Amino acid sequence: MRLGMFMMPVHPPDRTFWSTLEEDTEKSLLADQLGFDELWLGEHFSASTEPIPSPLMFFSNLLHRAKNLSFGTAVINIPNHHPAIVAAECAQFDHMSKGRFMLGIGPGGLISDFELFKNPDVHARNRMVVEAMDMIERIWSQDPPYDLKGEFWNIQIKDGIAPKLGVGTMPKPYQKPRPPVFISLASPNSSSAKTAALKGWGMISANIIPTYSVASHWTVYSEACRAAGIKPKGENWRVARNVMVAPSDAEAQDRVFGAQA
Repeated sequence: MRLGMFMMPVHPPDRTFWSTLEEDTEKSLLADQLGFDELWLGEHFSASTEPIPSPLMFFSNLLHRAKNLSFGTAVINIPNHHPAIVAAECAQFDHMSKGRFMLGIGPGGLISDFELFKNPDVHARNRMVVEAMDMIERIWSQDPPYDLKGEFWNIQIKDGIAPKLGVGTMPKPYQKPRPPVFISLASPNSSSAKTAALKGWGMISANIIPTYSVASHWTVYSEACRAAGIKPKGENWRVARNVMVAPSDAEAQDRVFGAQA
């Protein structure tokens, strides 16, 4: 079993932004020193309690100080971004990290971000994730020209191409054929687990869901793999759980369920 740390991260809403970033940096470097394998970081644009709009920017500050960690976005909320920007920025970070990168994607989970980016329809957001990731993988796998058409985005570079100057060419990742891709799951029997199986993606079962929901994700994923003639791989599954660390079980219980919690 590999041990990772998922930071939403959650802080008091009135904390200063710089102090939360300093604390999260300190936690990340400690995790590296303690032997954690992976660091996963959430993305939110409109919450002072979870105030990191750019996981890749945060990770870049750690690259030369954290020697053992691999870095995963948990997640880039695809409906809030243009796929070409995600493709280019993630390819860049994959090179900066020399392959210590995992691309976590999802439809988003913060109501104020839905309003901010005008994406209230959960079904549309789910379709956006699949469409965008298909486009990102095509960008990473081909040279120009690009002519990708979808329900939500059209990506095109056909005229502004100068091959000898490299103009018109989108960057490709360091890892071949691409970094590992993981999709976030929350609801019981999530259909996204089947999508992960069929597209060769991994899964991230969220920390905020009950145990039975987590178990259902593996059931859906493994059944979809077998139906497609694919061997299910546990290494493609990340399970996030909340852990309270305290000097004793009694104190941990009180911190979580006590009147001052």
